[in-house]
Amino acid sequence: MNAVVRYGRAAILAVAVARFALLIYSGQTYTRGDYYATLPGAYVEAINPTLWNSPDLMEIQGREPTYLRGPSQYLTLFPLAYLDSYAQIADVLLVAYAAVILLIAVVMRRALSELAGHGVSWTSIVGSTLLFFPLLQAYVAREFEIVIVLALALAFWAAIRGRDFALGGLLAYVTLFKYLPIISVPYFILRRSWRALAGFAAAAAGLAALAHAAFGLDRFFNNHLPGMAAGQLTGLASSEAFCRGPEKLLRFSEANEDTSVRFALCSLNATLSVPAPVLYVLLILVTMSIAGWGLWRLERSRQPLPPETERWRRVWELSLVVIVSSTFFYAHYYYLCVLLLPLQALLVRFTEGRTPRASLVALWLAAYLLIGAFALPPSFIGRLLHTDVWRLYMTSLSYFSGELLLLALVLHQYTTLAPGTGLRPSSSA
Repeated sequence: MNAVVRYGRAAILAVAVARFALLIYSGQTYTRGDYYATLPGAYVEAINPTLWNSPDLMEIQGREPTYLRGPSQYLTLFPLAYLDSYAQIADVLLVAYAAVILLIAVVMRRALSELAGHGVSWTSIVGSTLLFFPLLQAYVAREFEIVIVLALALAFWAAIRGRDFALGGLLAYVTLFKYLPIISVPYFILRRSWRALAGFAAAAAGLAALAHAAFGLDRFFNNHLPGMAAGQLTGLASSEAFCRGPEKLLRFSEANEDTSVRFALCSLNATLSVPAPVLYVLLILVTMSIAGWGLWRLERSRQPLPPETERWRRVWELSLVVIVSSTFFYAHYYYLCVLLLPLQALLVRFTEGRTPRASLVALWLAAYLLIGAFALPPSFIGRLLHTDVWRLYMTSLSYFSGELLLLALVLHQYTTLAPGTGLRPSSSA
């Protein structure tokens, strides 16, 4: 290996590990994100009055009688209900989620090594994981999205290995937290993947039964979700309804840190008076049309696709499910942590196959930086530049450019997959 490349990889890994270690240290003082707001869940009043009455949980939304997140979160983190304060919960999750993040890197390295046909670089996977700011922000705030990323990493591995029943079950687990990944169901139907559909149904039924026994399912639907679902459709009538409608969580504000496609278009509407709902529907239709054409192109092949092509196909299709469900509707910045997985698949595609092309690697790096943004803490960069770099990042819609670039790269790789080989796009694009 070239000495420059070897030392460069060592430097990236050192920076990534140091960044993560610093985050673990700072995470002892900053602990409160959305996960804090939705804890402990009304069931805690009965099983652990000490936690329910803990002074550091007196002002949270989680004391309401309904459950503000899906059954997957409450079932997975149920043991935490037996701790006696949020401070204890935060300490446990600081350690547990650090282990989960390292496991994400291990799973993705194993999965992408099977995809590439050889062991991919530990540096590229570990470095891109530990420097990805949405993931780091989710970690320091103890968000459940850390677990979601691991579940989706396992789903990528299941897809690559052709384990459709497990793939369906893992996506059901994610759906019963976030709900929007329900778009995987029509995907399974289009692909005639009945085993994946069966796995989805079995896992969903099992999780629903457990949640009903533990908490009562009625409390999961008596919340803001029906209003949000309705608002996604009724808000298309005009830019005013789209951006400032009655549903609070979908209402645009310059101070909001939503990073969805919807909010980005509302920001453009506020500054340039663009027709936000028209552009939103157009972007959805363009995405569906391109993806549909790619699906039709591969389905019309009279011969089974070569195994390598089929594996890449599954990766790009799952990547599209992840990108659309996490960016098109409603997304805080840390929700974007799931985009790490398609980014890593693209990185392997562009660097681990045939001779890498500088243009593709440059586009990947641009997408990664536009979404991941801060290899160094934004507070540190802000002090150096004497400006609020986080606000600059949000108002410039850099995340939106990164989302569109990532979507375009995945769609391009998907629609140019050659039935004879899985490696053609990365060497001829």
